[in-house]
Amino acid sequence: MRRGTEIIHSVLYRALYSIVLLVICMAGFNRWLGITEMKFIFVVLMGVVLGALLAISYSNLRGKLAAGLFVVLLYIMLPRLLGTEWESGFWTGYGRWLFREEGWQEEHVSAYGALQCYLVVIGCYLLQIVTERVVYIKEILALCMVIGLCVLMVRQEPMGQIAVSFMLTYILLCFIEWTRRRWPKKKRDNHKEFILRIAPFFAIYLILMCFMPAPEKAYDWQIVKDVYYRLQEKLTIWIEDMQRGDREDFGTAQVGFSEDGRLMNSIRDNNELLMTLQGSNGLITNVYLMGKVYDEFDGRKWEQTITDLSHERMMDTLETLYAVYRYDREYAEDYIYSTGLSVRYEHFNTGYIFAPLKTRYLEGCEYSQSGSNLMFGEQKGYGTEYRIVYWQLNIDHPEFYEMTKVNLPMDQELWHE
Repeated sequence: MRRGTEIIHSVLYRALYSIVLLVICMAGFNRWLGITEMKFIFVVLMGVVLGALLAISYSNLRGKLAAGLFVVLLYIMLPRLLGTEWESGFWTGYGRWLFREEGWQEEHVSAYGALQCYLVVIGCYLLQIVTERVVYIKEILALCMVIGLCVLMVRQEPMGQIAVSFMLTYILLCFIEWTRRRWPKKKRDNHKEFILRIAPFFAIYLILMCFMPAPEKAYDWQIVKDVYYRLQEKLTIWIEDMQRGDREDFGTAQVGFSEDGRLMNSIRDNNELLMTLQGSNGLITNVYLMGKVYDEFDGRKWEQTITDLSHERMMDTLETLYAVYRYDREYAEDYIYSTGLSVRYEHFNTGYIFAPLKTRYLEGCEYSQSGSNLMFGEQKGYGTEYRIVYWQLNIDHPEFYEMTKVNLPMDQELWHE
């Protein structure tokens, strides 16, 4: 009696998983299988074939032989049962249809679809047998489904509601089995029997998932996307650090200029993205960034001879701001305008900060001044971000150059301000 109950549980268990895998294939990958329309006859055919396969597995020797012969004859006679002439051209056309080649007849499409359904049932059934004997394959398959669904969400690729519902069902069933195997409640805990006991609840879940209307606006899964992009960012940073190490990329021979100030004979072509800049709404002129600053050229190379320039940048900015305020404080923004600029290093490694000349302050990074250079405390590379607030000069304003020619008396109070 107990033996008969175990066989029934095993049959129903295998049928349940085979049907779930079958629906996933037919609903999610029907385009790749060439089945453009799911007909009622296809559903009946798959049910018959699945029943025959179960009979091969669980009946006696005579039943196995009879069911096996039925499966073979059904495949051979299937075209004729669907009203298609059984001829050599049918089978050669099936191969061409399968590989999207020309040479098949349109009236054979229905029979080709039935043959595909037949083969998919056998494939899903054999896969289920393998996963029962080698359990970790089932876990790998469920994990692949999870990863696949996440990739589809991130890339916003379409997937049918029924296919997604059955995928989630398969994942949940595999997870429940995994927990039952690792934390059994009693010594002879039968996970197949437990799965069958909860199967009605999954049936209700599937009905709700498959037939409830989906929202018009898809959920964007922003949390999943953020995790994906952060992991991608971390991986890229790690690869960049491994490749570049402490190498200084600023002023490399990409532009015919070396970090130590020498002019190079050759220029290296490089199409890599080095940095990205994003200005605020008030950005109206070209942006020029300063990196390492030199002050003397001997005909062959540049050198930095003056080292006590720690306040030169600030003084230059203050003097420009003072000149504009002294000339026309009421309409100062017509001449000089405070705006922001976000900088991100891409495939680029340097200890120098790139910023405009009239910089007010920097946000998002710690830095120091070495001469007139702004520098990080260490080499920075891919993913480094900071924001600059600086004064941009409206050199297109017709009064701007007139302002530079005017010599006004010193205003000490304004200067101290």
